Amino acid sequence: MPDRQSESGHMNPVQRRALAGVAGLIGLMVLFPPFEFRPGYGAVVNLGYGFLLAPPSFREGRLGSVNVSLLALEILAACIVGGAAHLVLGTKKS
Repeated sequence: MPDRQSESGHMNPVQRRALAGVAGLIGLMVLFPPFEFRPGYGAVVNLGYGFLLAPPSFREGRLGSVNVSLLALEILAACIVGGAAHLVLGTKKS
């Protein structure tokens, strides 16, 4: 299998920028997660995205909770795209 990194085994500058971009994106995803409210009887009300320390409220001031499964899926997708970008940006041009 060919080495996809530089000869010294370090990331090239473009890969570092891509990694920093993905890390920043994941940071923003955590700061502004998706919220939901579960009033009962299996119902789920989507409250959209909001700041982590100031969650959106539903009715009568009831605060929403973070939709952890959706947030985990978003982070997983960002990691997959970031990993693919890392591999693509590390290929040597011949």
